[in-house]
Amino acid sequence: MNNIRLKELAVAALCMGAIVASFLFWRTTTQAISEEAFTSYWQYVASVSSLAIAASLFGIAAIFVQSAVIIYPAVAVSIAIPFLFVPASSLVFAIMGCCVLLALFSVRRIRKETSLSFGFNMANLFKAGVPLFLTVWGIILSLFYLNDIQKKDAIRTIFPRTAFNITIRAMGGPLRSLTGSESFTPDETVNQFFQGLVKKQLADRGISIDQIPASEMQKLLTQQRTEIAKSYGIKLTGNEKLGDVFYTTIIERITDLLGPYREYVPYASALTFFLAFKTLSFFLYLAVLAIAFLLIKIMMMGGILIRKKEQVEVERVTLS
Repeated sequence: MNNIRLKELAVAALCMGAIVASFLFWRTTTQAISEEAFTSYWQYVASVSSLAIAASLFGIAAIFVQSAVIIYPAVAVSIAIPFLFVPASSLVFAIMGCCVLLALFSVRRIRKETSLSFGFNMANLFKAGVPLFLTVWGIILSLFYLNDIQKKDAIRTIFPRTAFNITIRAMGGPLRSLTGSESFTPDETVNQFFQGLVKKQLADRGISIDQIPASEMQKLLTQQRTEIAKSYGIKLTGNEKLGDVFYTTIIERITDLLGPYREYVPYASALTFFLAFKTLSFFLYLAVLAIAFLLIKIMMMGGILIRKKEQVEVERVTLS
């Protein structure tokens, strides 16, 4: 086996390893997204970085691995492996087949652009196939996400509690004005909220809360809780956190509103995930180009790649 063939095998193996490793990173990340279990944003940074590196090596392998017997099986296997992490079904097999075909088509487009090019312009070569490869990646990640949220309450996944609490804190001013309370945070209890509300109402009348007997205050709080519980059809003891009460109530209302159509919520959520990934893929593509440029420079410095001039014959049809 000659030296060039060994280098092609090494580049193809490196490409496969990077793609599979990145999918392993993303498998953990999609689970964390669906479970709101992010312990650090470094997990997301590591996943995005691994994807940028994998896509860069994919483009490099498609350009420089000349042997079709090496590059096409390598790409097909690396794209098929992630489907081992989701339960097998007819839908999964169909998506796997489409993803493999699209990835192979991406390789073919890059190789065709390379063969027709009279010089080496990395940006043009990558543009021929890497964006399509990123689309394939988005499809697979969306399948991961779909598989995760189907195991849970999909509506709660779409409207995560953490994001809801952040929204409540951000809208604290308008909510205080709307409710007439001096404070409105997701961490305060129902009793604390109503106590603050009663305190403000009494202050507006020139009455101090200390003038109200404890038994009378308890009756006022019970009356307030009863009215709210009756209006929204919920049960309140007073020790619940406001964020939990509002979140649970909204989720129940959305569930009732969707009715039998809620079974389609996971698919809508996965589609939203895919569209969000596609929106960010432009910036990711720029990072892929930068990483590929550096990798090619390193490979040239290491003697793995060399510059050489070639003469190209062109066949044309002319008048005899």
